Amino acid sequence: MKLMERTYRYLKAHCPAIPSLRLVPPVILNEYFGGGYGVPIPQGTHAAGEFKEKEKITLEETYTAKTAAAVLEHCRRYGSDEGPVLYWHTLNSVDLSSRAREVSPQDLPAALRGFVEKT
Repeated sequence: MKLMERTYRYLKAHCPAIPSLRLVPPVILNEYFGGGYGVPIPQGTHAAGEFKEKEKITLEETYTAKTAAAVLEHCRRYGSDEGPVLYWHTLNSVDLSSRAREVSPQDLPAALRGFVEKT
C-alpha cells in the first residue's frame, strides 16, 4: 500500500492532470502460485495464449502468465462492476522500442492520449 501511495504522489506531482483517487489496499490472490516458484500452472498457460492471440503480448509461462491468469479471472468474475482494471506488465526484458514507434497517439484510447507525445 505504501508503494502504491508513493507512486501515486510521484505521478500526481509530475502530472497534475491525473485525477484524484482513493487508493484501496490491493487484493492478493494466493491461488495462482501453483506448484511453486517457477512452476507453470494450466491457468497461466491458458492466459498466455489469450494474451498472445488477442493482444500480441508474449508472456513467459510462469510469473507473468500466472499474474495474467489472476487478472483474467478477476475480470471474468467482476466484469466492469469494479471499474477499470489495469494490468501493468513490468520487468520485461523484451525491447518494445520499435513497436512503440509504430503507435500513434491517435491509436490510443482518448483518456490516454494526453499522456503521450509523438517524438
